[in-house]
Amino acid sequence: MSTLGYKCPICGKVFDNMPGVRRHFIRNHSNLDHCPVCNKEVNSLAKHLMRMKDDEHAVLWYLYNNLRGLRDKELKSKIRRIVKEKLKVKISVVEGLNY
Repeated sequence: MSTLGYKCPICGKVFDNMPGVRRHFIRNHSNLDHCPVCNKEVNSLAKHLMRMKDDEHAVLWYLYNNLRGLRDKELKSKIRRIVKEKLKVKISVVEGLNY
């Protein structure tokens, strides 16, 4: 039996849901001094991610701040769709096994 999960784009750790990935990203990867996408040295990862316009940066921006401050509803919807597509993975579940 398999189900869907979401993986961290930085370390590959898999979570049952998107809020789990977001919490993990903020706790473990949000204080980086280099962008994990383009390897550019940054003073503020959040500001760097917000300025970049490609899909890979948008995924990290979503994980970092859940698109707070973005007023364009169509763009929010597009970014959420991209994030789900890029981070979604199938995970095997063994019945009766608790992990």
